[in-house]
Amino acid sequence: MSTTHEMFDEEELDEFIEGLKEWPNSNWGTEEARHGVSPFVSFYFPPSPDNHLEAALLLVDIHEAFEQLAGHPYTMAMHEHASRPHRYPERRPDLRQQAREASEHNYFVFSFTDEQNHASSPATAGYFWRGWFKGGDRKTAYSSIVFYYRWQWWLDNREAWRRFVLKTIDQLKAHQVYSGFAMANPLEFGTRAEVTTWERSLT
Repeated sequence: MSTTHEMFDEEELDEFIEGLKEWPNSNWGTEEARHGVSPFVSFYFPPSPDNHLEAALLLVDIHEAFEQLAGHPYTMAMHEHASRPHRYPERRPDLRQQAREASEHNYFVFSFTDEQNHASSPATAGYFWRGWFKGGDRKTAYSSIVFYYRWQWWLDNREAWRRFVLKTIDQLKAHQVYSGFAMANPLEFGTRAEVTTWERSLT
């Protein structure tokens, strides 16, 4: 039996597709987890050992700008000083201090979502990743930011969103930027396989 059919049958897939035709920001699932299609934008940029601190602090700046633009939607956070996702903003991490402490030879990673079930797709989220720097002639992979956001929110804030995206591209000196619709990755590590199964079934 394929992974696809272990997760959902053809009737359920057809039902989800019909829902997406009516509203592209739809989700499907059970009480355990729901997976949804969401608008997204991702930025990829190559920091260097000479600006590793500036790059880490810039991620925090961009996170704060998006959070304010989106109306402070986040309810969960995951970061360097947390062993598991925790409620937000009841516990508010000092991301700038974490950025200053982050070595150029280690990743600097943090994430925020509006979904309390870590196995479910968020409606709004920000995933931030500054890569570490390899020695010698080996190149470091791109660092990245990925935002998911609500379709209705985008419809209501298109011009403000456009300005934010253009400013972020300029701030990061981004080499690559992608946007469109995708299954929104849950916060929980290891759930990417389930999201990939949905994506393959929908394409």
